[in-house]
Amino acid sequence: MLGTIRNDSGNDYKGWTFTTVKDWGEYTAGTWTLTVRDGISNDAGMLVDWSLAIHGTAAPVMPEVREISRPAPDVWRLRFASAAGVTYRVFRRDSLTTGSWQAVGGLLTASAVETVVDIATTPGTGQAFFRVAPAY
Repeated sequence: MLGTIRNDSGNDYKGWTFTTVKDWGEYTAGTWTLTVRDGISNDAGMLVDWSLAIHGTAAPVMPEVREISRPAPDVWRLRFASAAGVTYRVFRRDSLTTGSWQAVGGLLTASAVETVVDIATTPGTGQAFFRVAPAY
């Protein structure tokens, strides 16, 4: 809620700019709806104009893993689309149906539109599933 019900007939919000920090950290993509409610009977009001300005930083797009290979028995190599300057973290799990994603390796700060990273594993480790996500 940005404004409160006023029990008078003044132009209380004429030229007023409403601001809020309530939604910090939320993604702005999607549909935003303005709802105006007349809470006082026998005192008609009028909405003449409104606009919405959103300030913030662009959220990195989830990277696309383009290739997974095994150049050595104890190494997995991932090649993924990245954005220069964005920091990423690689996660691994052994099964898609059981277990949880575990962070592997350190944080990676991309310097190009594609990143290649080698993940060391225990020799003899079987299949693996990977995902890459921006680190916030």
